[in-house]
Amino acid sequence: MSVEGIPLVESETTKLLRQTVRDVCASFGHAYFLEVSRAHGHPRELWSALGESGLLGVSIPEEYGGGGAGTAELVIVAEEVAASGSPLMLLALSPAVCATTLAAHGSAAQREKWLPGLVSGADVLAFAITEPDAGSNSHRLRTTATKTADGWSLSGSKTYISHVDNAKAILIVARVRAEDSVTGVDGLGLFLMDVDVSGLTVQEIDVEITSPERQFTLFLDDVRLPADSVVGEPGNGLTALFTGLNPERIASAALLNGIARYALGKGARYATERVVWDVPIGAHQAIATHWPGLTSFWRLPDSSRRVRQPCLTPISMPGRPQILLKSAPPTRQAPHSMPPSRPTVETGWQPSTAWQPCSAWCAYSGSRRSPPK
Repeated sequence: MSVEGIPLVESETTKLLRQTVRDVCASFGHAYFLEVSRAHGHPRELWSALGESGLLGVSIPEEYGGGGAGTAELVIVAEEVAASGSPLMLLALSPAVCATTLAAHGSAAQREKWLPGLVSGADVLAFAITEPDAGSNSHRLRTTATKTADGWSLSGSKTYISHVDNAKAILIVARVRAEDSVTGVDGLGLFLMDVDVSGLTVQEIDVEITSPERQFTLFLDDVRLPADSVVGEPGNGLTALFTGLNPERIASAALLNGIARYALGKGARYATERVVWDVPIGAHQAIATHWPGLTSFWRLPDSSRRVRQPCLTPISMPGRPQILLKSAPPTRQAPHSMPPSRPTVETGWQPSTAWQPCSAWCAYSGSRRSPPK
């Protein structure tokens, strides 16, 4: 089944990709991620393992050692890595933004120099667009690239730029004036800039989050770059920019999905382990009632199996956390105070028949009756 050509059921190849990511990440886990983050380090062992397995380069062309797939496959890698307890935002930067941009708009020399290392994980590229007064609004960027006799001079500032301490170079976005633009009007330019280039000052930003993704402010004072540092065409960089920004946004969303899956799994496990009043807390109504609404899959009741006493029913779906549902005595109805966005169903049944809540919520949103039996 599909919607406008998009398959709703994952292929065997996609399932295998997910399992490969899980297998690679299994020996690391959240404890490793926290240890590295608290030590102000970088999860290089995990990054190298992902590279050796071909997962960092899944969307990079095969001629440079990549998998030759696309954004969808890279998104799966980002989600599954996060779901393992190690949310690596770097996946949305070095492979998603930088590698994608270079593969589509970089020169032959740039692709040969950078893409194999990005595939293996030996090289990391940072990405710099955000500015103090502009955010990522490309129309208001003030960092300027001016053409010189032998290259370019960049001046300005960037803020909240991650992995400057972990990268070999930075893909930086700057404004190009009309006289230096290939279009004859003001535009954008993308440049590859070494992290140790003269004229660049890096200042770490103190943030509260426990993560290896440390943030930095960059100050550029007449930073001189060679002519071959330009990625694409100077002044015509908007297309090249969004070639990388689009997969970056999608991969970032996937990473957040993975974090949510990890959190739900951890919460569900805790609900089975923490015992209060002689039963796991997942058996208590306040928790058992709300867990189904927080998960991607849950189960409709089956009227053929009524119970007289509350019971704890484990629900397992492939790749999903185990969820605990408590069934109440059959005479009791679900409270009428439930939000209209959640279907109101009769309680007192054992779960069965897996379904995706989106379709059922549409059918029974705000209903005070039981679903079809």
